[in-house]
Amino acid sequence: LPALPVGGITPDNIEGLKNEHGLPTVYLMCIEQLEQTMGEPGKPGTGFIGEVNKFTDNINDVLDISKIEAGQMQFDYKPFKVDRLLETIVSIMNVQAVEKGLQLTTAKGPGVPEAFIGDDLRLQQILLNLVSNAVKFTEEGTVRLAVEEVAADDSTVWLRFQVADTG
Repeated sequence: LPALPVGGITPDNIEGLKNEHGLPTVYLMCIEQLEQTMGEPGKPGTGFIGEVNKFTDNINDVLDISKIEAGQMQFDYKPFKVDRLLETIVSIMNVQAVEKGLQLTTAKGPGVPEAFIGDDLRLQQILLNLVSNAVKFTEEGTVRLAVEEVAADDSTVWLRFQVADTG
């Protein structure tokens, strides 16, 4: 990853970093929020730092299409909670949504189990990308992230995640 500007990430240099280095907006927003969190007295930001560290550890793998196409993508299967996944996405994206006057909502359909085993980090990265794009291109109204159960058998549950916006 490239070195970041000495003054940190600001709204003025986000576009330049995106264009010059090809960095995703979501990655830059996470760093910006991390810098803000670390700057607040009495708040070490450990939880957020942990999320950003996980995010940056895997961002190149998720965005590396050649690994996917070659069937070499490695997944990290572990237990996770859907509610926590949705909360994390909202906590990362809500600042940008509020700045634009947007409402960011989530919905969990009936029958969606609380816990799953899967690669929650990769799922989070995909959903963050979709929600980020929806916030970016929505001028007014709402961005909604919803999850519902599509099918289930004895050992597997299929979910549908949907990002909808009014813009």
